[in-house]
Amino acid sequence: MMDRRSAHAVHLFAVAALLSADLVTPAAAETVKDALTQGTVDVDLRYRYEFVDQDSPGTPEDAKASTLRLRLGYTTGLYYGLFAMAELEGIWVIGSEQYKSTANGLTQYPVVADPEGEELNQGFLGYRPLDTMTFKLGRQRIKLDNDRFIGNVGWRQNEQTYDAFSGWFDCSDEFALFAGFIGNTNRVFGEDHPDLGRAELNLDAPVLNISCVLPLGKLTGYGDFLEFVELGVGIEAVTLKAGYELLGGDGVYAFETPLATGHSFNGWADQFLVTPLAGQENIHVSAAATLKRIDLLGVYHSFAPDTGSGDYGMELDLQITRGFGKMYSVGAKYAGYSADSGTPTIAFPGSVLANVDVEKIWVWLGPAF
Repeated sequence: MMDRRSAHAVHLFAVAALLSADLVTPAAAETVKDALTQGTVDVDLRYRYEFVDQDSPGTPEDAKASTLRLRLGYTTGLYYGLFAMAELEGIWVIGSEQYKSTANGLTQYPVVADPEGEELNQGFLGYRPLDTMTFKLGRQRIKLDNDRFIGNVGWRQNEQTYDAFSGWFDCSDEFALFAGFIGNTNRVFGEDHPDLGRAELNLDAPVLNISCVLPLGKLTGYGDFLEFVELGVGIEAVTLKAGYELLGGDGVYAFETPLATGHSFNGWADQFLVTPLAGQENIHVSAAATLKRIDLLGVYHSFAPDTGSGDYGMELDLQITRGFGKMYSVGAKYAGYSADSGTPTIAFPGSVLANVDVEKIWVWLGPAF
């Protein structure tokens, strides 16, 4: 029997279908063979080197992670709206393994969460009855809005994907809707990780996201609650932003975002992928510029607890990239986190993490992010 949450998801799909009922249905292949042979192949190859210097007694060695990622995917053509997609992913260490992947037991190094392994990254059956409507059942990539709550953690080599039933509806130029039921989250640590909690996260939860384009911008409604304000201004090739974000915490419980691409929001040093129990206040400013096809970005963060006094620390992030067409880029970036020496150890649910100084450096060649 269908439970209440599943029933709500089905109702959402039905509403969206009615909203799009008058749109045009895409042309179908004449035979199943045509659909299978007239598909598209996707190849995604990315090399990255990550260096981590962490000032912690438990990690006397610097991490040096040289990894290569390969994704191979195939999407069939449409047969009366039906199609299928499969994508394999492999991550391999180039040279010696000099980092703690969270699965290899090399505890003398800081963590670089890119463990070796091969797995099915995506594999789903799809149905596209209209140009603006797509249903998917199976393992798939889900990115909502700016990935703040549900995303693919695209910065890591192993992508986060979801075992889900989803519906994507671009009903018009002004209105879009996503409705889905996520059963399982396949995390960046790999499906063979010895810690099952890091390998996957079971949700069994419906998700709804509705967006409307208004004269002053885009308005989005979804089922998450966050105190967030960000202001920005662009001057020719330079963009300046200042933002404030508060993730609440009372010392016992904290607001968590386990499906978010936290690397993009909480500092590239990845010291706040889990919200401290005292909460997290993040005041940040950034400057971005483009000079002769070279993109420059600098971000400064000031972190403090929501409950109690003192500061966690400060972070400076710097990045330089050069794109080649729309698909590939070469780049380098730096993250330097400086802990406040007067702030006590940060406690996370189920673990304790010292608030320490960290420096990280990356260089890469691969698809544009």
